Amino acid sequence: MQAPPPAVPAQQAPAPVVEASLQPAPAAPPAPPRNERIYLQVGSFENPSEADNLKARLALSGIQASAQRAQLPDGRVVHRVRVGPFAKPEDMNPMRARLSDAGFNASVSRNQ
Repeated sequence: MQAPPPAVPAQQAPAPVVEASLQPAPAAPPAPPRNERIYLQVGSFENPSEADNLKARLALSGIQASAQRAQLPDGRVVHRVRVGPFAKPEDMNPMRARLSDAGFNASVSRNQ
């Protein structure tokens, strides 16, 4: 009896060459705003006592406001007097009307 011939490994065809694409990957969609807060800004002052004065005038009208210190890109420091935060614009509209009725002008300010 003869031994069977040794098994010869089967040769595989070479893998095809794939060229890399030089196109940039598609941009991811922008992330939804997380915890965006909307404020009504009633004033902005370099002098903190002026911000406190406006807060007091708002309080006399029954409107609670806060003063927040912020540094501008040019290095100046301002004190912003704001009412809020509000979760969505529809929530701030009654307060905006109330501020207007009391003689205060306010602009919308968004922070995240």
